Amino acid sequence: MRTRALGIIGLLFLLVLIGKSPQMGAVTDVKRPLLIHEGPIQGVEQQTPTGAYWFQVGTEGDASSAGHYGASVMIRTVYDQANNDAHSYWVGGYLANGAFIQVGYLTTVSTDGSPYCCAWFYEYFESQNSSCCPPIIGPEFSAGPMGSWHSYKMDSNLNGTWSFYMDGKLLTLPGSGTGTTPNLGTDNSGTHPPAALAEVADTSSDRDTLGPAEFGSLSYRAIQPTDWHLVQPGFGLVTYGAPSKKDLPNPYGSVEITGVDNDFLAGSKVPQPASNTMFWPLTVYPLNKLTVEFHDKTGNIFFPDWITLYQSSNPSNRVYYTAYSQQLINPAEWTLDVAMWHNSNVSPQNPRPSVDTQLSNRLLVNARVFPLIVHIVGYLLPYPVVGAKVFTSYPDSLAINATSDQNGDAAFGQVPPGNYTIRAVTPRGLQSTTHSQITDSTNLTVRIFGLPELLFILIVPVAAAIIVVAVAVQRERARKKMWEPTTMPSPVPPSNPPPLGTGNMTGPAGYS
Repeated sequence: MRTRALGIIGLLFLLVLIGKSPQMGAVTDVKRPLLIHEGPIQGVEQQTPTGAYWFQVGTEGDASSAGHYGASVMIRTVYDQANNDAHSYWVGGYLANGAFIQVGYLTTVSTDGSPYCCAWFYEYFESQNSSCCPPIIGPEFSAGPMGSWHSYKMDSNLNGTWSFYMDGKLLTLPGSGTGTTPNLGTDNSGTHPPAALAEVADTSSDRDTLGPAEFGSLSYRAIQPTDWHLVQPGFGLVTYGAPSKKDLPNPYGSVEITGVDNDFLAGSKVPQPASNTMFWPLTVYPLNKLTVEFHDKTGNIFFPDWITLYQSSNPSNRVYYTAYSQQLINPAEWTLDVAMWHNSNVSPQNPRPSVDTQLSNRLLVNARVFPLIVHIVGYLLPYPVVGAKVFTSYPDSLAINATSDQNGDAAFGQVPPGNYTIRAVTPRGLQSTTHSQITDSTNLTVRIFGLPELLFILIVPVAAAIIVVAVAVQRERARKKMWEPTTMPSPVPPSNPPPLGTGNMTGPAGYS
């Protein structure tokens, strides 16, 4: 019995030692994205609406950039969470015969339901056949990292085929795409100008957060391969992709960056331009310059994704920036109310920072960005857990992680306000999940079942069982020993007793 119990303990101990804890973010196989059609722009091809929506917003050229033989744009990569749909940012448009082509990057979901982030893609629709062909999507993160700029270009080969490029490199995907279309039957766009758009494709609602992403240097190519020109002018565009339903208003907007031609934001939380709004060229340039410097709660400088200020005397007059040094602005008193950082407004609200650009050219902002320290301790034994992996994500769903140090602390440096789900995993231990609303610098304690707790939980009950069994066995042995029968020695009768009255005995005198 004792040997069997010790064997059970050894087996449990071995299972704990070789056990693998779930590692979030581990890739067990090559992820495959859902092949969701992006575009084409509604209004040319008439199709029966489906049960979904294709929301599109951005800018397009006019007749001066129509008839092009290629188009390109710069796009800064942002992360947003797709919800069984696709978020894409691209340059494209119709060709002379009604075919449609586009190239850019997208975020969607993979076939296993997990996010598929920031991959280049291109797609083409043959003339009068918008069901052809599935998008060609590059590897996950191929358009990263976050905040980086990339160029996307579609270019006629003057033989009916068109090729697609990212940062000057032909977009090929072994087994799927050569980076070039089949013969689409035309070399130019006819009467159609190029467009640069952000899109939520094949979605069931108007509630997705789309970027916003920043676009710049929208260009087109005349006949010669080297004859590229900036699109001039550019107009705001709010539309639907085919074959979208239209019973919900398009909730997304686009806005020109203040003081910069051919540079705009497109997506969520920016205003929607009125029809035929000309974004550029600017007719009047602001007179003054402003530098805005952002500090987190520890004094470190950081750069928000984008900001907007309103004129204090006329709140409807706004300026938008994605760079913060020596930006053009008119002389007036301006108030900062939005500074977006990972889809969270980190601008102070009470009071709001303001500056009179007639008197100063600098605004210093102590933003609502702070450190988050997650202290990992044992659940039963209050010791710091070293080497635990801690996972969470920003409000825009971009995943981040840290590892606990010798003190059990996992540090996240610049965290905006928001609701956070924090998961901690220790080697050969169990995962622990905590939900917390973070509004300021925070020290959060997370308790976790580590290896010592697991051994404690496993060994103590087994050891107690062994003791109980050993005591029971001892008592049983004692009881059996007490009741064992005892054999008493018995007298052996003489084999031949002498007859009565005989022998060597002599009696009293007179008797013989």
